[in-house]
Amino acid sequence: MTGDGSSDYGPVDGSALAAMVDAAICEMPGLGKRLSLSGLGRHLIGELADSDPLRGLAVGLQYRLIANADSEARQLFGPFGPFFEGVLESGEPFRIPQDLGEVSSDAVEVWRLCALEDVHPLVRARLADLLWEVGQGAEPHEWAFLAIDSYAAAAGADWGHPIEVRDGLLRALELCLSLNQPDRNVPVLAALADMAERSLASTADEPGVVIPILEVLAERGEPAAELLTGEALEVYGDDPRVMESVLEIHAQFCSPDEREEIWERQVAGYVTQADLAEGMRKHALLRRAAELAASKGLTATHDEIVTRIEAIDWDEMGYGTAQAETEIDGEVIEEWVSYFVGDDDLDSALARFGSYNPAGDLDENRDFVERLAQEHPIQRLIPWRVMGDYNSVVWEVSDVEGHQEFDLYRHEQQSILFFAQLPGLQALRRIVSRYPASAEALTELFTTQLVEPAVAERIARSVGLWQQGDPDAAVSVIAPRLERAIRHACHHGGLRVTRQADMARGMPGGVLSLGALLSSLEGRLEESERRYLRGALVEVTSLNLRNRVAHGQIDRASDTDFVVLFHIACWLRLLMVSAPET
Repeated sequence: MTGDGSSDYGPVDGSALAAMVDAAICEMPGLGKRLSLSGLGRHLIGELADSDPLRGLAVGLQYRLIANADSEARQLFGPFGPFFEGVLESGEPFRIPQDLGEVSSDAVEVWRLCALEDVHPLVRARLADLLWEVGQGAEPHEWAFLAIDSYAAAAGADWGHPIEVRDGLLRALELCLSLNQPDRNVPVLAALADMAERSLASTADEPGVVIPILEVLAERGEPAAELLTGEALEVYGDDPRVMESVLEIHAQFCSPDEREEIWERQVAGYVTQADLAEGMRKHALLRRAAELAASKGLTATHDEIVTRIEAIDWDEMGYGTAQAETEIDGEVIEEWVSYFVGDDDLDSALARFGSYNPAGDLDENRDFVERLAQEHPIQRLIPWRVMGDYNSVVWEVSDVEGHQEFDLYRHEQQSILFFAQLPGLQALRRIVSRYPASAEALTELFTTQLVEPAVAERIARSVGLWQQGDPDAAVSVIAPRLERAIRHACHHGGLRVTRQADMARGMPGGVLSLGALLSSLEGRLEESERRYLRGALVEVTSLNLRNRVAHGQIDRASDTDFVVLFHIACWLRLLMVSAPET
């Protein structure tokens, strides 16, 4: 077929365009078989003038085919998205190429004329698919048919990146389904099977090509799927991550009784690799094995692997300590301390001390961590893990929302520690020195509407232990009493503080956890203060003092730990329950 037309480009010869494209494919240096359509498009543009019709054709080759119909990019752009996105100095976003809806009719005409020629099938498939998407002509579905057939033909050609060819075949299946063309499925599925077979037989390591093809073939019940999956088991037997996917496909061809053996084999692949690894890699492989065992219901295997994780020596994990020095203005600290101490009495000094929120204002903290994220964007691209005792992962952060909350708690934690280690500690030392008081007097000061006398007495006792140089004992005394005081405050505020027994399910009753109580205070307590309590006492990504003390995770509590807990006690003595509005 030959097409000729005219436009702002001037007279356009479709056959000449096709010849130039095919010549470029043959002549490009270092072409091999892995150059993408976008690479060909960039090569064709070269130094072309804007008026050259070949530029319009090359632009069509630069679109990115988004094969995954469920992806966010597909929802945003459709099947064809930009190769590159950026922002101009003016702040306006730009895309290369532009959205399909913005393409000129002249460029579309160039696509039409070239697609009608005997050009390389991968190029013809792309142009025909674009013409279908823009609704070219009175019967645009004919372009979709041409695209399907060309995608299938391209799989047997001698040029094209394997991933791009694979995605083209998957796109062809999508077109067949949307246009109700089951007969056109046959060569496409055959091309997919042939592509997987050739990849498995070659020396190339291409699980990214093979696995998606096997998934599609198995889903459609293709006879070749089981045989190819068996070959993949042999080819990728040494890679546990690839084998996990292959075995998942293989399980579709097995009876339910055989599947448990397959799941065990999946898990064993990771364990075998872990035996050959050390440090964090060993930990990561065993963690994946444990997660997989849990997801498949292999309880005994899961417990065995977790025990192995717990047994990894901490030094073997390869953790290090990072140190940094920061200059602090001593005069500012002194002014801060002097304000807390004052020149009046112990009651007033403790009130000033307790009324300050070491975690800071929530809105200001959010603004601060977001500014840091903008200055150092790569930090939010890296997953974070909070490690606990026995190499347990107690928290993981991977998505944007998780990073935002994690960064916020970490910043609040650093603010609390700064306060406790410098102005807070100095102020507390001067307060107890300037305003000496007996245990009885301290007990009276801390006894309020919400702090019971028994709790106040223990707080006073903790102060005595701290003054005697035993912060570890002081922390052990005060920490559980703060939990009791907060529970008592919630009770007076009309909040539920217990859970009822459910003996039918074997669940006894009791009091709610401190974390649950602090969560219930949302909306009833100023949020910056609630977050301070949560971060200092129970938040695993922050200080988590109450839990670390209660579970014996602190070897020996420090002055810093006591200052934080005593500060919360001073805050609690200022807390009042508001009368309900009538």
